[in-house]
Amino acid sequence: MLFLIVAVVTFFGVFITLNKFKNKLVSEVDLVATDADLSIKKVHYTQTDEGRKAWQLDAESARYFKGKEEILLEKVRAVFYDQEGETITLTGDQGKIMSNSKDMEIIGNIVATSTKGYLLYTDSLKYIMDQKKICTNDHIKITGERLKIEGEGLSMDISGENLSILRNVKSSFKELKFF
Repeated sequence: MLFLIVAVVTFFGVFITLNKFKNKLVSEVDLVATDADLSIKKVHYTQTDEGRKAWQLDAESARYFKGKEEILLEKVRAVFYDQEGETITLTGDQGKIMSNSKDMEIIGNIVATSTKGYLLYTDSLKYIMDQKKICTNDHIKITGERLKIEGEGLSMDISGENLSILRNVKSSFKELKFF
């Protein structure tokens, strides 16, 4: 039992107090037989930055490959938090986290929802941890109450202050009044 808890903690490279989380970890973890060095079902992970929640990840399953230093995920949901408490929630079919950098890539049927009511649709997104940036080279579509934007490629910082659509931008706005 202790080995299972230590393996899960080591899996994400997070050092937590055993007594504080012991019951929760044991009740949520199932080992899965695969070719991975470690596999678990029902993953929940929170990454903090200077004591503040930076992002949170949930997945149906995860497989860790020590030699590649990567974690492969199935049925992913990630929530990114900015300084003011606003969030961007991403869902996708599959994901990958590089265990050394904590960079994350989500692939397949991605929908990102912001607390401001915007939706982003694409086929892949990458989160670059040290830059706190989301990017893709794939086709994107952003919709909101009064706008629709499409294009190829996207670069956005998590704070939401800077968003760039890289190529072939098409946009439409409802009720845009200059006067």
